[in-house]
Amino acid sequence: KGDTGNQGDKGDTGNQGDKGDAGNQGDKGDKGDDGVSSEDEVEIVKIPVKVFKNCIEEKPQFELIEIGAIKGTENEIILQFNQLANIEGLQCKKIESIAGVPEWWQIRPEGHRPQVILQFGELLQNDKVGPPGYPITVPHPQAESRWLQSPIVSYIKGNCEGILTLSDNSKLIVNCRDKEECLRVISALKPWIVPSYLSGATSKIGDRNGQPIEIREMRPKQAKYFSQGLRSLNPDWVAYF
Repeated sequence: KGDTGNQGDKGDTGNQGDKGDAGNQGDKGDKGDDGVSSEDEVEIVKIPVKVFKNCIEEKPQFELIEIGAIKGTENEIILQFNQLANIEGLQCKKIESIAGVPEWWQIRPEGHRPQVILQFGELLQNDKVGPPGYPITVPHPQAESRWLQSPIVSYIKGNCEGILTLSDNSKLIVNCRDKEECLRVISALKPWIVPSYLSGATSKIGDRNGQPIEIREMRPKQAKYFSQGLRSLNPDWVAYF
């Protein structure tokens, strides 16, 4: 037997064939059976669900009502109604969302002074205290650490205005019932100010102009410290009293 010959060269690719004719459409399937009436398959059952009714003294009131539900979905429906009722009941809770930033900055370009904002609420009946909507701004406070107590246990606000002007022209302003109360509040706050800014400080007390302020006893509720003044309105710390 002779030796195997060398493999021949690969031939050129042939031309693409023509597209074949489309096939015939298949036979139509048989018609399916008629569906069963939903009245024969779905069963409606009565279930009690919780719904929000009203608020009484900041507490939500609920009641049970009866509704129809598809059998097998009772637990899911009850859960949905419970969640919705609880969400609606949140409106009864009084939320004290009062902004705690300085009322004003004495000199705009120099508004980067550190400040503590003491927020007070009115003393109400039954020794309750209202929302912290009345601020006193303390410039240059000694506030590297969180204040554990308020410098002022209480004060009587009113139409007498006391102003303590510090050495850099920043001001501590209080509005109290009379001159004696202004002096008492300013004296209570002075020890909480950096001593170097009290050198040469001046004070002025007199009747304020503008809308009258009702005489009310105030109690401290919280304090917020802004170490960079206007550079950041996120307080370094917040203390609650």
